[in-house]
Amino acid sequence: MKKNNKVKENYLEKIPLKNPEINWTTDDNGIVTLEVENKGIANKIAQKLLKKPKISFIHLDENGSFVWPLI
Repeated sequence: MKKNNKVKENYLEKIPLKNPEINWTTDDNGIVTLEVENKGIANKIAQKLLKKPKISFIHLDENGSFVWPLI
């Protein structure tokens, strides 16, 4: 039998990074909106068959909008 030699990671030591391909804007209320392009074969099929958008707009809540510019 093999021993399970998994190393436990401390997620507090991880440093978040922004993806440079994701554009973002801030509105007058300070809410951040992320513009994410839908890539990949499954998204291409969904765009053709289900009329899904090429770009998704993700609106962050107050906490996410506060943290996003700090990253």
